[in-house]
Amino acid sequence: MNPVAVGITPNWETSGSNVAGNSNWIPTDEIFKFFKKVMPELKNMGVIYQPANEVSSMEIKTAQELLDKENTLGINLIVVKIDKANDLGSATNTLIEKKVEAIWIPHDRLVDKNLDIIKAIASPNKIPILLSTITTIAAAEKNRYGRDSHKLPWFRKIIGPHS
Repeated sequence: MNPVAVGITPNWETSGSNVAGNSNWIPTDEIFKFFKKVMPELKNMGVIYQPANEVSSMEIKTAQELLDKENTLGINLIVVKIDKANDLGSATNTLIEKKVEAIWIPHDRLVDKNLDIIKAIASPNKIPILLSTITTIAAAEKNRYGRDSHKLPWFRKIIGPHS
């Protein structure tokens, strides 16, 4: 989550209050540069998300602002919104019909939990799935760019090793 974007803190340096913590937010430009490195010819990237999810909504908004402002990467973002898991199949088909070259999955719990629906449609169509979260990597078996909280020393002490 981006604590600045959702209003928890005014900036990344200090909260100005008693708020402290860490964030799994990765700057959108870093994510897109990674995707472009993995797929240099990428022009049309689809994304599926649930607008009710504040984190993925902010990620999409930030991505769209980046691409609208200075799209030096040459990526066109094609967005499909869903309300429930049953919408994922038609959303994926919509992206395939729009000739996307990859599907990006932002931080969206509903989409993450039902990634197998997207994979079942995208894989036979040879559409790679690009992920923002490490937790979905095993399900998608594709590229991801994210932070693994399980590798942080304090996390390992509290939770234990990550399999």
